[in-house]
Amino acid sequence: MPSRIFYPEAYPGVLDRNAVSNAVIIGGGVIGLGVALALKKAGLEVLLLEKSIIGGEASDAAAGMLAPQLESRGDLDAVFDLGRYSLTHYPDWIREIEEASGLSVDFSAHGAIELFDDVEALTARRACIGWQRAAGLSWVELDAAGLRAQIPTLSSRFVGGYFYPEAAQVDPKRLVRALYRACLRAGVMIHEGKLVHRIVQAAGRVEAVELVDQKVRTDIVVLAAGAWSSQIFGCELPRAQVQPVRGQMVALRPPRLPSRPFLSAGGRYLVPRRDGRVLVGATMESCGFNKSTTAEGVRELLSWAVDTLPNLGAANFVEAWAGLRPATPDHRPLIGSAAVGGLFFATGHHRNGVLNAPATAALIRDVVLGRPPSLDLEPFSPARFKP
Repeated sequence: MPSRIFYPEAYPGVLDRNAVSNAVIIGGGVIGLGVALALKKAGLEVLLLEKSIIGGEASDAAAGMLAPQLESRGDLDAVFDLGRYSLTHYPDWIREIEEASGLSVDFSAHGAIELFDDVEALTARRACIGWQRAAGLSWVELDAAGLRAQIPTLSSRFVGGYFYPEAAQVDPKRLVRALYRACLRAGVMIHEGKLVHRIVQAAGRVEAVELVDQKVRTDIVVLAAGAWSSQIFGCELPRAQVQPVRGQMVALRPPRLPSRPFLSAGGRYLVPRRDGRVLVGATMESCGFNKSTTAEGVRELLSWAVDTLPNLGAANFVEAWAGLRPATPDHRPLIGSAAVGGLFFATGHHRNGVLNAPATAALIRDVVLGRPPSLDLEPFSPARFKP
């Protein structure tokens, strides 16, 4: 279990056995915290219930890359549109959180470089991202010499790449800590170690959430439980529709930090941090709810890292960890209202939970309050998966 990174004295006391709340958020990761803060600022009484510790699952394990252009594999689609919308709002969202919490989250926008060691793949990628310029997004093609100018220590096997200047990154641990404090200061009630196992319904509406030894009455439930979302009875989802995908990562401390743009190639990435570490990720494994790190997974990551930046062979090994990403069969998140009145979904973001947090918070707030959302939520509707 991840170690606590917050101040114990800041936590609320025992959850009242007769607790009642306007809105209950299930899940204390970056998505759940963001939604809780948005609803509280909108005037609702909000209770957040986390089965383990705040930020202790996928949010704690994430690298914090904010690069929807890297995720794009074709024309503009709903997932890309969501990521771009969220990235556009990130600076203002971070500013609000830092002001509310008094904490820095280490947000920076130094871009990203996508690397290729094959000319055909480089050319194919150009055709894949050509439309982005017409959509107002920028990228710069780099030949081998251009790559070396940007990254002098890069392996000679790379023949070219693309620089995405709008890409950014954030430290997810710092972000979760700041969101947590901002929520507490705003008046959100947060309780850890509270496993919700059932959403209670009556007459087609949410009535309560049921824990092991009590019920909490509420009119609104937002399901933000990540990979565990389908495990909650009454959630209106078949258990197969949100599945865990394990991602292993390692942290290294090299003698000298690489350039600030993070690097990506073939689904792997290197993310430099201001504290002197370099994060290397990540595997994608379907192995249930197993968060263990493996010798093979760590070996693959280290081999790729040194093959990409040979000077990392002299880096100190810091740690390895794993997290469980919440994935849906069509790789689109679940955002919006369910058939049951008062039940809302904010889950299934797979590798993009940190990226999509600002957008998800704003969209859920608007849907809960009956406002028109800023994006079309039909592609993310929970109704596409029948119970």
